[in-house]
Amino acid sequence: MSTRHQIIEQLGSGGFGTVYRAKDTQLNREIAIKRLKATEGSNRSELMSTLLEEAKILAALRHPNIVTIFDIQSTDEHAEIIMELVKGITVEQLIKRHLLLARDFSFIATQILSALSVAHKHSVLHCDLKPSNLMLCATQGDNYEVKIVDFGMSPSASNITGQTTKIIGSIYFMAPEQLDKGEVSVQTDVYSLGCLFYYMLTGAHPFDGDTTVQVMASHMLGNYKPITTIRKDLPHELCDWVEKHISKNPEDRFQSCKDALNALIKLNVECPTEAFKLEASSKSKRASLDVRPITTSSLAPEESKKAKTGNEKDSEFVLPPHAAQLAEKHQKVEFNEVKKPLPSAPKEPKALAEQVIRIAPNSIWYFTIKGQRRGPIPIESLGGLIENGQLREEDSVWHPAYDDWCKVQDCEELKPYLDKVKEANKPDTASLFSRLFKNKSKPETSDQPSSGILSSCASIVSIELLIIFFGTLVCGAYIWYKPDLWQFGTAVFGITLFCFGYFKLKLAEGRTDLLWLIAGISLPVFGDLLYTLTHLKMGAKSFLLMLLGMSLLLYIAIQSDLFHMISISTS
Repeated sequence: MSTRHQIIEQLGSGGFGTVYRAKDTQLNREIAIKRLKATEGSNRSELMSTLLEEAKILAALRHPNIVTIFDIQSTDEHAEIIMELVKGITVEQLIKRHLLLARDFSFIATQILSALSVAHKHSVLHCDLKPSNLMLCATQGDNYEVKIVDFGMSPSASNITGQTTKIIGSIYFMAPEQLDKGEVSVQTDVYSLGCLFYYMLTGAHPFDGDTTVQVMASHMLGNYKPITTIRKDLPHELCDWVEKHISKNPEDRFQSCKDALNALIKLNVECPTEAFKLEASSKSKRASLDVRPITTSSLAPEESKKAKTGNEKDSEFVLPPHAAQLAEKHQKVEFNEVKKPLPSAPKEPKALAEQVIRIAPNSIWYFTIKGQRRGPIPIESLGGLIENGQLREEDSVWHPAYDDWCKVQDCEELKPYLDKVKEANKPDTASLFSRLFKNKSKPETSDQPSSGILSSCASIVSIELLIIFFGTLVCGAYIWYKPDLWQFGTAVFGITLFCFGYFKLKLAEGRTDLLWLIAGISLPVFGDLLYTLTHLKMGAKSFLLMLLGMSLLLYIAIQSDLFHMISISTS
């Protein structure tokens, strides 16, 4: 391994290699290194070929919920893949702590299906979907996301349907046709997902047995216990949706993850949010009997949970659930409720439903700003970023309705927000004077009630208004003291207004773009006027100060000989 990457600790080991946590000393970031095992009989060229195949597969899957690959490297002893370090816990660890409520399940299932639909679009199968290959990690903004890992054994071909390979995967999540003939296809991944979803909701495998042969026979017979007999709190529609994935006949399953995702989005069911405990059964082998919402404690690493003293508060996540697709106005009300501070000392962890944005999974949005991926957030928050100028037309966004990232300007759902921005920047000379005395920090709303004389005065205070106000006082005092020199005093006042407006406008042009500053200097009047009409908020006040100053100078020039007046005053 190169000196650039310093190994910190071993994270795990499997039949094909070992994963380490390491540090990239050049970019000063933590990474994961997957080192492929080189046994004594291994051929190094075959080893490198296997590594390159895995690297190509991962590099092709550009999706927020699929682990990102950075680089590959090799030495005489081994070959390595440099990839994104995912900090969190596996779904297997989570289910051992507690089972999922319908809303949390829908949020996780939506991300998994979206990621696999993109993988299948690139003719890539996973073939080893299981709880230990799904990571859950906390993100910015009181949220969490899914990361699918270990695509290393995934077949990649232009025609994957009916492909025959060696048997790969966990026995509890393998489709009957995969066990019988070794055939893999999109439907085998769909079947594995069904077994995974069943496990996430019940804590038990749908097809189980005391021996490997018994588990295989259970898959082949298609016998499983209906979810509704275990989880009576779940809607029948959701249970039927899960069980369709594990149909014995591939033709009876969802034909693609995209179809399964669309069907999940269309489900509109009421989802209870209270925690409870399943009834214990002597015959059942369940990972857990507790059913409760996901909190920060749910996703805490094992060492963090052991280190807890008992005084720490268990914070709730804010996530877009699948249930209760409310009207837009109700979403805004609840979004405002989410912003309220949490109680200082809650007695016990609260359900996520108490502080959640109630929107459907198709409103889960990711976005990129300056190359950094953020999200997920609801579409209203995304629209706010566009209106504030933080997200531009050329930036990329993603949500489950799209197979890949796309530009903001290409999304029909975001065009209303772009239209608002264009409308706000449209030249409107009639509004120049009305915007002069408006404070930048106050929103321009017509329905905001007045809160008295002081607040009304504060709402129009600006540096330009102060210049005009105090300049008028000084000019008036000078004319009152020397009435014969009123023209000189007015001229100085006009020059002051013009210079202040001119230099303030140049600063605004330079901050916007250097080209605007060059145009304003080379074309003194036309360039400044064009900038003002296209950037009303930035240049309107300064340009009006220039106009006011020039108007005063023009008036004095018309009334008398300005230069003669100045010479008399200096003598």
